[in-house]
Amino acid sequence: MIKARYCMVALLLIAPLSLWTSDEEVAYPLFKLSIEELMNVRVSAQKRLEPLQQVPASLYHFSAAQLSTSDSFRTEELARIAPSLAYDKRIDFTKSSMKIRGIGTLVFGAGVEPSVATLVDGVVMARGGAGFFELYDLESVEILLGPQSTLFGKNASAGLIHVKSHKPQLYKSYGEANAWLTDDQDYRLELMANQGINQHWATRFSAVVRSFEGNVDNRYDGNTLNGIDASALRAQVKWQGDNTSLLLALDYSRQDSTQGVRVLRVDSDSIFTDPAAIGSSGIPATAGQITGITAGADNTQVNLNRKPLVESEAYGANLHLQWAWKGHQWHSISAVRRWIQENDRDNDQTQFDFSLKQLENRDVSWYSQEFRLNSHRRSALSYVLGLYYSHSENIDTSGDERTFSYD
Repeated sequence: MIKARYCMVALLLIAPLSLWTSDEEVAYPLFKLSIEELMNVRVSAQKRLEPLQQVPASLYHFSAAQLSTSDSFRTEELARIAPSLAYDKRIDFTKSSMKIRGIGTLVFGAGVEPSVATLVDGVVMARGGAGFFELYDLESVEILLGPQSTLFGKNASAGLIHVKSHKPQLYKSYGEANAWLTDDQDYRLELMANQGINQHWATRFSAVVRSFEGNVDNRYDGNTLNGIDASALRAQVKWQGDNTSLLLALDYSRQDSTQGVRVLRVDSDSIFTDPAAIGSSGIPATAGQITGITAGADNTQVNLNRKPLVESEAYGANLHLQWAWKGHQWHSISAVRRWIQENDRDNDQTQFDFSLKQLENRDVSWYSQEFRLNSHRRSALSYVLGLYYSHSENIDTSGDERTFSYD
């Protein structure tokens, strides 16, 4: 560790927990909290920050330390530590989904919103695919179980995931660098710099880069699939007055993924390809016979002549104004965002140059405005008054290309 007057840089090399400890040992530091620690947990499940024990709701709360301990670096990986949350992985981000207590959205069209909402600092992601990203420089993650439509809108009918980033801190100037690597070629580097300018102004910059080569071998070209390359950055500026605060946040992220490859576990004569793929006679054959792959629980091979690739890009800005007046809290959250996905996948799952090629391309832009007034927390009558507006536009260029012969 290197220390300077205004900056501290720490480099941590962290191996996966499964390499050096048991499941029982993992559970102990992750979920066992002292009474003092439990009393200090504060959540915003009711649109106001309040102690966990005073919230009549079923939820999970994970601190940044707990997420790091469990190696949960993506929203999808939260399903490993939240028993009621399940991740349904498909070939791309558009068709993948989260489920809470077994309830979620199964079919995604261009305009379909998920029933498990994803929020980042109070801003709703308009499409389910926009909710899969790297987790970095976080304060906490809250997962609310069951319908939350009263306070969080119609697309939270099964529950929601609320990701809260670390905010700029006044009076403090410091930085951190954390590296994470594994023996299966998974690398991650996270950087953060906080600059407390004076009693009113502070800035915070954070970024992450991750690269995982994958764990599925493609016999056709020798490449490795089922991996991901991701990068993201966030810049925040905070102004703090006596009764008013203003926070501006800008973020950008990009992901290139070959994940979701369908590996042959059980041989079948009814999946992957048209009968014509083995010849003009159309004689039925199993997927294993067509691809030359032996099905089994330990199979890590595919035989694809078209590389499955999903490219995703997201960026946006949000402005959060808070004003305190006679014990009441006034909030205004303004946001504008865009999420783009382009993909190319080999739906016949064979080494042949024909059958089905499917594209799932999305370009979604949206903006939202929320006004909220919270009553004094200790008053006899506690209430939340709110007004919310959201508008989204979707450009869908998806489609199929199917041929039954090849020249």
